[in-house]
Amino acid sequence: MIALFAVLVFASAPTCIRKVELDTISLGICRLGLASLGMTALLAVDWSKTRVLLQSWNRRTTKALVIIGLTFGVHWLLFFLSIKTANAAIGAIGFSTYGIHLIVLGWLLGRGHVGLLDLMGLLLACLGTWLLIPEYSFQNDHTVGLMIGIVSGLASALLPLLHQHYADLDGNLRAWGQFTFALVVFACCM
Repeated sequence: MIALFAVLVFASAPTCIRKVELDTISLGICRLGLASLGMTALLAVDWSKTRVLLQSWNRRTTKALVIIGLTFGVHWLLFFLSIKTANAAIGAIGFSTYGIHLIVLGWLLGRGHVGLLDLMGLLLACLGTWLLIPEYSFQNDHTVGLMIGIVSGLASALLPLLHQHYADLDGNLRAWGQFTFALVVFACCM
């Protein structure tokens, strides 16, 4: 039941983003601000563990949190722009190329094997996405929105790879950094 609720909430995000009357930057700052405050509260609740995390903080920790946060910020900014530029369906489909990017990136980084069936699936997914474009022109908002969504999917596909790379860092700390440093991306766009 919880999984079904999570899927429904996640699936409704593009429509909610499209319907909200806030501009992309304000919307991102509000959502990321709440998430960052929430993660700060979670870290504060378990203060003894957080104190240990802060004492072991080093340059690598800062680098990891900044990279994860900026990548997430770029993903969200592009995802929101894609939806606002085209529509909720086009933005969601552009973002859904995340799976294609993840398979290819994993394969390029030596974290998986891509077989013939995988390549056929990737080809069909790319063809399906390509067929969505009503007019192949950057004067068309649907084309532009889809392209922005595809780049958003790429940025999103980098996130699990980054989290795996920095898996030795506490998960709550990585989540805090993801939301907090993503705010920087949106703040730079103001």
